[in-house]
Amino acid sequence: MACSATSTAAADGPRTSSSPGWPYPFVAALESGRTSWCQLLDAVRLGPEDDVAEATASQLRRVVTDLIEMGRWHVGDRDILIVFDAGYDAPRMAHLLDGLPVEVLGRMRSDRVRRRPTPSLKEYTLAYLQGGRPPKHGKEFRFAKPETWGEPDAATVQAIGHEYSHFRGKGESIGAVAIEGAAEMAAALRAAASAADGPRARVTTLARAYLDFAERNPAAYDTMFQLDGGLAFAREDTPEPLKDAFAALLESLGEVAGDGVRPALFTEVFWAALHGLATLTRAGRLPPGDAERRVELLVDRLARA
Repeated sequence: MACSATSTAAADGPRTSSSPGWPYPFVAALESGRTSWCQLLDAVRLGPEDDVAEATASQLRRVVTDLIEMGRWHVGDRDILIVFDAGYDAPRMAHLLDGLPVEVLGRMRSDRVRRRPTPSLKEYTLAYLQGGRPPKHGKEFRFAKPETWGEPDAATVQAIGHEYSHFRGKGESIGAVAIEGAAEMAAALRAAASAADGPRARVTTLARAYLDFAERNPAAYDTMFQLDGGLAFAREDTPEPLKDAFAALLESLGEVAGDGVRPALFTEVFWAALHGLATLTRAGRLPPGDAERRVELLVDRLARA
């Protein structure tokens, strides 16, 4: 921070000068959506002898502990993402914050130049058939030059963003993402069920696969079942991918519905139970240690095979 002072005593008019002030590390909570709003949580003034990394780590440890004690984070929730501004040593900060449920991400200056991993001898031979001395370093990765980036090792897609900008509104884009998620869930459920032997084993495997999908794909799951995408459920005009996701459940659950019970009705009840387990577990309302026992209990009480 810099302190500004304005002097009005100068003969040629007011003058403004700045002098260095005390450094302050700020901790702010950011929204997960596309908004610039934030909530300032803490600020600490650093002294001349303070180690910036250690002081910041102590500050963050206190803030995270307070959030846990206030019930803002529960066991089973995703780790808290902490983004450090450029200038912080992210690996050191990760070491100093060891033991906390956090994930560390550090910003880097746009003029930085990195090197890719050194290619193996086989990779080099295939890429340079003319031969030559193998390089000691990989190719340059310049932050300011996209042509040096190459293909990404992994890609993260924002579900509700510019890639769905051709839809008329937010609801329609949510619906599109929900349909994609339903297709992915149907494929995951069928793949899991096909690997099990016997009706009861298929139901148990199916239940585990459903809960695993909800845990691994929280954004897609919320888009399918929590957000309003303008889609019709349980009607004639329900989109085919949504019907197919229900069919993926029905194919296995229908075998254990029992005498006198419509398979579709049994599937609805079993699905509702799985949805309740998925949402309550993600919200930290159920102890994670009994997750497997809940699946076993659900199958024991409802499946008739």
